[in-house]
Amino acid sequence: MGTVITLSLGNLEVDWGKNYNHTNHSSLFQPKNLKVFNVKYHDEDEEKYVTKKKEVLMAPLREILPRLELLGYTLESARKMYYFPVEMGYMQKKDLLPFENSFIL
Repeated sequence: MGTVITLSLGNLEVDWGKNYNHTNHSSLFQPKNLKVFNVKYHDEDEEKYVTKKKEVLMAPLREILPRLELLGYTLESARKMYYFPVEMGYMQKKDLLPFENSFIL
């Protein structure tokens, strides 16, 4: 049991952690981004799924993007991370979808 913390873009979990083993992404958000949300989780004591209202930090990506860029997460840095396995010799570029085709702007 424990608390699972995620940073998600829609259904894509970008980062996650449990209990005290997680990255604190709260600096990406502003106080107005604190919302009450229905969170579904598995209650191991009762052996069933439970939905509870919890406070969560939630905002559209367009509001978070400027703070991500200040932290160095730019489109160019994403391109470098995407092609890093090629640079290290783990993959060949021909085996990857072109970076520009891997997301929708």
